[in-house]
Amino acid sequence: MSKLQEQLQRPLDVADIDWRVGMAKPNGCSLLAYKDSRVDQKRLDDVFGMFGWSVAYQRDSKGVLQATVSVYDEARDLWVSKTSNGTESFSEAQKGEYSDAFKRACFLWGIGRELYALPFIWVTLKQDEVYSTGGKTRTTAKFQPNEWLWVIDWDYLDKQGNKTGLISAKQGNEWRVRPQPIIPAVRASKG
Repeated sequence: MSKLQEQLQRPLDVADIDWRVGMAKPNGCSLLAYKDSRVDQKRLDDVFGMFGWSVAYQRDSKGVLQATVSVYDEARDLWVSKTSNGTESFSEAQKGEYSDAFKRACFLWGIGRELYALPFIWVTLKQDEVYSTGGKTRTTAKFQPNEWLWVIDWDYLDKQGNKTGLISAKQGNEWRVRPQPIIPAVRASKG
């Protein structure tokens, strides 16, 4: 693996990962890890410099927004590009669509790809963190997983000495996500 590829695909810092509710039920909810586009922009700046990458947007024949992220390969003296599509978000639909397309193209470059390796995370909700309305279960403003102390150790070794990784989260002194292994078979390849 080239030095640039290694820098580009280095696992995200835990501070660069945000969490949102995937599915909520009266007894708990699933959490999904995500990165925002500023994380991708910073990684591209750090690896290629401000003038060593670009992004262009266009709609395909079906009207789907495409983002093309291009990086300059000095060794070969050429621009290399990767393209992906985006979908509108529930709030700020157009901005969300552009951001989503950009983030997905950056996943193709390997930025944050390790997030796909994280295990299914289920959190038991406290009484003041959940409510139901219109037949749907939702979390309250008191449920703030981005405020918890998250720990992700990508180099954790299991009892057999296999590198698996480990994830956990605490709110104050209380475990909200007990330590769980990151399944090595699902982890993004480094090659």
